[in-house]
Amino acid sequence: LSTATTVLIASGAAMNLDVNQTVDKLYLNGALQSAGTWGSTSSGAENKNNTYFAGTGILTVSTGPGGTLFKFR
Repeated sequence: LSTATTVLIASGAAMNLDVNQTVDKLYLNGALQSAGTWGSTSSGAENKNNTYFAGTGILTVSTGPGGTLFKFR
């Protein structure tokens, strides 16, 4: 995968990671996730989730949700 890739994993789907990958953004069931490392409980990732990930690989996400939201009225 390209480091500019946005990964979208829908409900009921899982990404099988056999190798480490780096991507720009990660969406799980439509929700943008934070930057960091993601994977299954078999991986060394910070964020472990067996619902959306399988395997021992790690998905490194470089961009998460934006910072402060400003509302102007």
